[in-house]
Amino acid sequence: MVNMVGNMVNNDPFIFSFKTHEEILQEVREKEEREKEEREKEDIKLKTEEGKREKEILKEEREKEDIKLKTEVYALSQSISMSAHKARRVVDQIRGRSYQETLMILELMPYRACYPIFKLIYSAAANAKHNMGLNEEYLVIIKAVVNEGTTVKKLKPRARGRSFPIKRPTCHITIVLKDTSLYEQYV
Repeated sequence: MVNMVGNMVNNDPFIFSFKTHEEILQEVREKEEREKEEREKEDIKLKTEEGKREKEILKEEREKEDIKLKTEVYALSQSISMSAHKARRVVDQIRGRSYQETLMILELMPYRACYPIFKLIYSAAANAKHNMGLNEEYLVIIKAVVNEGTTVKKLKPRARGRSFPIKRPTCHITIVLKDTSLYEQYV
């Protein structure tokens, strides 16, 4: 049967209409496009939900870092001419102590490494007071690290035109002071 527009109308289930190869390919393409669009919409929904979660997590981490940065003060001294082993011997004694107690200990210790470490801690406390407005009474050394620096190599002239190597080790010292007035666990 043909309708007025010229299209075939077939309501009888026993009469089969055959489609051309092009028509079948077009239907398959349309179906694939619809499925692809649905998948993209679902992906966008998931991305926005995951993105919101990730943004919230990043905001929380940044706030924690900001709190840390507001209460922590760093001081770094580089290329101090002494071995890292000798400086670590002193730094291990002061780690975890209060600022005032550390200054007393460093004044009374008989090691050569005490003076540069004393200056560094004093500098870190001055940074805390001047830059952040923190009180020196509440400062505690939470991190003190000594790393090896470059080794200065020289040659010492010896007899018969020979030379012996001289190695001058250097070290880098990092001190982190924390203001404990905001934390009840230290007070």
